[in-house]
Amino acid sequence: MTRLLIIDDDLSVRQSFSRYLTDMEFEVVAVSSAEEGLALLAHESFQVAVVDVRLPGMDGDIFIPQAHEIQPLLGYILVTGSASYQPSASLVKMGMQPSQVFRKPILEMESLVVAINKVAARGKE
Repeated sequence: MTRLLIIDDDLSVRQSFSRYLTDMEFEVVAVSSAEEGLALLAHESFQVAVVDVRLPGMDGDIFIPQAHEIQPLLGYILVTGSASYQPSASLVKMGMQPSQVFRKPILEMESLVVAINKVAARGKE
């Protein structure tokens, strides 16, 4: 079973993602900050992190490189409410692809599931 780390400061988004993805047979752990996510990664293993870009404190763009240092095989999906967001050059260099960036609200959750499965499969290669 694929383990997912959900990081979003919006409780309703965390709950919605967690419920839906649990129903899709993922094992889900959800936290409200990147700092909490990093603390979890230090002692728990995940295949994919679904990360909000705009978070209080450390944002998603800063979280990912630090998380990569802890768990190099962890894959990422970014979610953002910004229509103009583009992954930074450092994230692209790490392998972040446009198909891994989702705009909120996500109206077609099945597309998120497909992206998570693709990212998880890449981590197993």
